[in-house]
Amino acid sequence: MAEQSATWRLELRRAGEGHTLSGLVMPYNVVSHRTEHTNGERFLPGAFAGATTNAKQIRLTDSHLPGQARRPVGVATEFREAPEGLLGSFRFYDTPEGRGAYENVAEGTYGGLSVGFTPRRERVAADGVREVLEARLFHVSLVDEPAYQEARVLAVRAAEDALTSEIAGLLQRDWSKVWR
Repeated sequence: MAEQSATWRLELRRAGEGHTLSGLVMPYNVVSHRTEHTNGERFLPGAFAGATTNAKQIRLTDSHLPGQARRPVGVATEFREAPEGLLGSFRFYDTPEGRGAYENVAEGTYGGLSVGFTPRRERVAADGVREVLEARLFHVSLVDEPAYQEARVLAVRAAEDALTSEIAGLLQRDWSKVWR
């Protein structure tokens, strides 16, 4: 029997986009009384429509409190308008701060999201609530107590999850057809 050989091209790459987070960044048509406005505040659908076109300019930060240093720990990869509010996806930076923030979210230390914004158009509704019709989003922060209870982390994923499932798929493949 003659000796056989095969040449394989090996490509090493990072699985997916690294550690990621998805969440409801801002609920629509919900009143929060945890703002500086006496009668509360509510965002209307489409208030952050501009964020859906410039997602990669929006940073994920580890602080939202005035007077505290705000460190970037990630970057937005996508924003989507949904009936319940603005949904966002983020990639954590592969830095000590980014990895620490990912661990804090994975462990449940941070479960809420809060936005840094500047209102562009607003009004006072008949019920006295400040309604934000249009706003410029400039960051999203990880928090333990969001101003809007619904503004929450919905999913967090480790880069290893994607790599592990890819390797498992390769291990389960029927290689006998490849080696003929």
